[in-house]
Amino acid sequence: MKIYTYYENINFNSQEELINLWKFSWKKQGYEPIVLTKSDAEKHKYYETFVSKLKKIHYQITGENLKPYGLSCYLRWLAYASQEDETFYVSDYDVININYPIRKPINKIHFMDGSCPCFASGTPLQFENLCKIFVNLSFNKKELIKKIFNSSEKLFSTHYHDQEFFYHSKNFLPKKLVFSDYRNFWFHPYLPNKDMEKYRVIHFCHNTCKTDKNRIELIKKYLNI
Repeated sequence: MKIYTYYENINFNSQEELINLWKFSWKKQGYEPIVLTKSDAEKHKYYETFVSKLKKIHYQITGENLKPYGLSCYLRWLAYASQEDETFYVSDYDVININYPIRKPINKIHFMDGSCPCFASGTPLQFENLCKIFVNLSFNKKELIKKIFNSSEKLFSTHYHDQEFFYHSKNFLPKKLVFSDYRNFWFHPYLPNKDMEKYRVIHFCHNTCKTDKNRIELIKKYLNI
């Protein structure tokens, strides 16, 4: 079973070591971990249209230009759509496999941490359709999304990336997308956490780990290396 992640060099620290730990954790459980890059997204026929429309919708909703990090959040899905495998897992490379053995994904695109797109499964065609949903739904619901984005309840004020898309669009997303909230078993909300030993997959996100050094140390601790 393959699992893919996506990497672009956009001046983040300690990424190579983090990716190696990600590979180690998934390979240990029997998976074949593969790192994709922007060149994989560029292979897709939808690439030029996708980038152009993403930049336009981001500016229309936020009044700000789409920055390289935000664009990379979207491009990963097109990179996944460029693969030939029938069904596979995808994750951020700070999603570490502690004890998640190989199991067959469901037959729909599946986000396993609710509206956070850090761990998912699907097929290339499903990921391609997701990229088109990003664009088409954002344009069609632009005024509603802008209203939510500018409301007092908004979580983010300067960007509209894929995670913001899922959060702001959650009430009118198509049923072809499945969202499961496994926080009580699969993921942890904060670090450190005395109950982390029970989790099968842990998302060591930079917001909760505070520093890259701390994140690397924590991952090594839970992988016993």
